[in-house]
Amino acid sequence: MEDRLKMLEHKVERHSKQIAKLFNKTETTDLKLDKIVLTLNQIRFTFYGAVGYYAISEFGVMSALKFV
Repeated sequence: MEDRLKMLEHKVERHSKQIAKLFNKTETTDLKLDKIVLTLNQIRFTFYGAVGYYAISEFGVMSALKFV
């Protein structure tokens, strides 16, 4: 009976350590995903800016602003 209790305590301790590692990996993954989202937002707004600049230069607004 005593051996079975020791074995169960050992298993519970090992599982607790594994759960702690998994939660740590989850937090690390969340931080990495947040960085990826920020990078994608930066790329998106850079693209919007490039398209906007192209549209403005195509319609001649830039040349009108140069005279002012």
